[in-house]
Amino acid sequence: MVRQCHLHLISKLRFDSALYLPYSGEYSGRGRRRKYGDKLNYKQLPKQYLKSAKVEGDIQTCIYQMKVWHKLFASLLNVVIVVKSNLKTGKRAHVME
Repeated sequence: MVRQCHLHLISKLRFDSALYLPYSGEYSGRGRRRKYGDKLNYKQLPKQYLKSAKVEGDIQTCIYQMKVWHKLFASLLNVVIVVKSNLKTGKRAHVME
């Protein structure tokens, strides 16, 4: 409904949202073309989507940006994922916007 009004939705997604990368394989020649590729693994985000990384004290902050599919939305979502890692303890947390 928002897209029909020529607007864009800016929101925060749940941390465990099922997001899928666009399918990049070849068309098999039969049926509909595949839309969904691999499910996004938040523990191993692809390095090609890394936009910035910085370290402040013991905290490393990495920002990823990518276009992904969600099964509840009809079009690709432009998602920004902020990953914070504690370099001493090895713990990680991520937020999706």
